[in-house]
Parts: sequence; structure tokens; C-alpha cells
Amino acid sequence: GGGRGAGCPGESRAQLVVPRLGDGEGVDDLRRPLRGRDDGLTGLLPGCVVYHRSGWGEGLIESIDVGEQSFNVRFREDGMTRSMPFTTGLDVLIPLKDDDLRARLLTDPEGLAADAAERPAVLVRAVTRLHKGKATAKEVKHWLIDSVVPARSWASWWKKAKTAAVHDPYLS
Repeated sequence: GGGRGAGCPGESRAQLVVPRLGDGEGVDDLRRPLRGRDDGLTGLLPGCVVYHRSGWGEGLIESIDVGEQSFNVRFREDGMTRSMPFTTGLDVLIPLKDDDLRARLLTDPEGLAADAAERPAVLVRAVTRLHKGKATAKEVKHWLIDSVVPARSWASWWKKAKTAAVHDPYLS
């Protein structure tokens, strides 16, 4: 499904989200920064994977703090969990689709490892999607080495991936 990480609920409107957060004090406060931006909450719930467009990269929304009116996001690059106000999050967090490589790096390491072993062209294709349909060998390596393919196996994996890519209709 679009805009959801492994545990990301599919509701897209704030009026569906607010009841999930409970009836406790502060829930009404959630509505204030979201007024007129209900659909901005699509993909901005606990379990959703997002991309921070101002430099922190991809992250997983771990929780929402209604009292503080903030998202708590664990970023892949440094493993740190950062809190950000709802209003800031709505401006800088972009929900990622389940099949986006950046989301899969956080939610599907086992699936990525299986793809690396059995369907390497799928991973090359995933990197090309991040680079507007074209990716250099250096870009593929940047995204996959150590995070998906162990460095010690890179040369042999890349040889196999190049061969598979030649036969992939999406890449040729």
C-alpha cells in the first residue's frame, strides 16, 4: 500500500487518526496544528516510514506525543530518535511507499537480503527509482553496500547483478 511502512495504518484523515490516540487530555490540541491539513497525516502515524527532506534522511515514526504535539522519529543514518512538532513534521516529512528502497532498509532487511540473493536486478531497479530512472554503479553501491550486500561479497554480487540487469525489461 502507498505511504505505509510495515506497521503503518492506512487511514488518511485526521478524524480517523484522533480516535486511535485515545480520548485523553490533549487530543483536541492535536486538531489545532492540523486544521485544514487533515490529509497531511497520511503516512505520519506510528509505524510509518518517512523521508526528512531537510537532511536527516529516512526514518520510522515510533510514536506521537499528543501532549507535546510532536512526532518521535528514529532516523536510519545515525539511529537517533528525534522529536519534532506536528507543524514541522507536516512540512518536512514525506511518507514513503512500502516498496521504496529507503523504507525497506528500515522495515524489510530480510526481504532485501532475499532479493540480493535471488533477484539482484530488483535491487538495482529500486536504486534507479531513487535516481529518476538512471543510476550509476557508484550510486547502486552507495545504497546497497553494507546495508544490504556485505562489503566482502560486493564484487561477486555486483557481477551477478549486472548480468541480471541486462535481462531485466525495466532496466534495459
